[in-house]
Amino acid sequence: MAEIPVPPEFARARRPDQKQARQAHLVSVARALLADMTAARLTLGEVAQHAGLAKSGVLRHVGSLEMLLLDCMYDEHLDWLAELRGAADVPTDGESLARLLAGSLGRRPVLCDLIRTAPTLVGELGQEQAERARGYEEEVRAQLADVVSAFLTLSAKEAGLLVVAVHAVVGTCWAWTRAGDAFQLRFEALATELLKVFLSGLAGVP
Repeated sequence: MAEIPVPPEFARARRPDQKQARQAHLVSVARALLADMTAARLTLGEVAQHAGLAKSGVLRHVGSLEMLLLDCMYDEHLDWLAELRGAADVPTDGESLARLLAGSLGRRPVLCDLIRTAPTLVGELGQEQAERARGYEEEVRAQLADVVSAFLTLSAKEAGLLVVAVHAVVGTCWAWTRAGDAFQLRFEALATELLKVFLSGLAGVP
């Protein structure tokens, strides 16, 4: 199992900075647990146990297990975006960009699993949490569009469509490549080919 982060020293979060620290710790705990299990298997009780809190304490800070998982996905996205910005081999065409995106995502199983699960998670949110999740989505979409536009000359519309395509491809490919040995599918190879096809078609977008 991945190492569980040490909790904050204070017993009860009262100040805004303490509440923020508690929430960040819960996200770190959940991400550590997700290194060894899928989002669908993670329970509120396991998060509470490893965070040293009651379930009610966890909910007080994160709102729901679904929102906590989306908080995790946001942080996973930020780490992935940082990796893309620091890529040593800069893509110069659609094929090399597809390989970079698929390869980097293949090394991030937690993010891929969360992307696959995200539609179900969002469907369980209340209005306030849904707005927070929407803010995450808009920020990630904008940052990823900036990243890919730095590699290839894309219009704002093309970059936006690519961001949507990346997440659709990841969710579908991750599900099918985890469906069992009968399909003999590899995530990175399948995602690369689908993204290559999409990128080759962007030139025809009006």
